[in-house]
Amino acid sequence: MPLRRALFLLVVCPFFFATPTAAQSGRVLNTGGELNPGLRSRTTRQMALNLLGSLRESETVAILQFNRRVELLQPWTNDLAEARRAVSAKLFSGTGARHAEALTQAARLFAEQPQGNRHVVLVTDGVETPGGGATPDELNKTLTEASVLGGRAGYADAYKRLQGVGVTVHVISYGTLGRNVSKQKKETAPTAAGGVPGSVEASGVVRAGIDPTMPPTQTRGSSMKPLPGAGVISFDPAMKRLRKAYDKAMQRADQQMKVLTAETGGRIYLPATDEELVAEGADVAREIGTQYVVTYTPKRPLALSAPDEYRRITVQPRRGGLTLRARRGYVAASALEPKVKAQQ
Repeated sequence: MPLRRALFLLVVCPFFFATPTAAQSGRVLNTGGELNPGLRSRTTRQMALNLLGSLRESETVAILQFNRRVELLQPWTNDLAEARRAVSAKLFSGTGARHAEALTQAARLFAEQPQGNRHVVLVTDGVETPGGGATPDELNKTLTEASVLGGRAGYADAYKRLQGVGVTVHVISYGTLGRNVSKQKKETAPTAAGGVPGSVEASGVVRAGIDPTMPPTQTRGSSMKPLPGAGVISFDPAMKRLRKAYDKAMQRADQQMKVLTAETGGRIYLPATDEELVAEGADVAREIGTQYVVTYTPKRPLALSAPDEYRRITVQPRRGGLTLRARRGYVAASALEPKVKAQQ
C-alpha cells in the first residue's frame, strides 16, 4: 500500500515596497519589483495553478503565502479544485519576504499529518527582505548580512525543523529570471534626456528650434528657459548599491537553496523566462509523482536514538547510467511511528 503523499506549496509574492529615503525627502525606493523586476505575482499564480492542475486527484495539499507576514491560503485538503480557487482568489503581491518563518510554519503543519511522502515546493528568489519602513542603509545591511532564507540562525532552525518532519524540498527560483529582466531593462532603459541609449533622443541634442545666436540652453523670447533634457543628470548611487547587494544576495540564495534541495532529495529549478517558470509547475508535479519510498532496517534501532539524532545515508543505483536523487539523511525521531514516540 503506497504511503500518503502530502505537498506544501510555499510562495513569496513581494512585488514592491516603498521606503522613504532619508537623504532625499519625498523620494521612494521600490526595492521589491525594482530590485528583482522578474518576480511577479501573476507569474507565480500561473505556475501554482499549473502545478496543482498537474497533480493526481489523490494528492493532499496546503498552500502558504509569505511576504512580511506568513499567511495560510489553503489548509490541508485533497480537493485540488478548492486549492486552485484559493490560489486564484487569495494569492497577491505583498511587501518583504520572511523565508525562515514560512519554512518553520510549513514544518509545524507537516507535523499534523500522518507519515507519508512529504514535499515542499518553495517559489522565491531566496532573498530575505523586511517590509516597508526601512531606510536604504537598513535595506543594504539586511541584504549583506541576513539576506538568504532568513539569515544563518533563522535558516538553521527552519532547516532543522524540516529535517525533523522528513520533507523533500523543491525550489523554483526567480534568481536567473530576475537578473535577465534587469539586464533587458538596463539595455532598453531611456536616459534622463529620454530615448533608448544610442538614439538621437538620448543624446540630448535638440533637433528643432535651434538659434545659433543664443546660448545652448535658451530660446529667443523665453529667458533662461531650459530646452528638453538639458542639464539633467540621472545618477542614484543609493539605488545602484542596493541593486548590486540584491544581485549578490540572489547568487548566495541560489547556492544555499541548491544545498537545501540536494540534502532533502529535491531539485532546484532556475528558469530564465516567465514561460519557463510557469512550465516548471508541471515538471515539479511529475517529479513528485515519480518518487519512490525506499526503506531499510538500521543496525542500531531507532528507538535507542536521541530524538534529534541525524543519520546520514547514501542511496546508489545498481545499474549504471542512472541519475538518482535521494535525501542525504534523516532525523531518527521522524522515522518512528507515533505510538513509539509516545512511549519515549
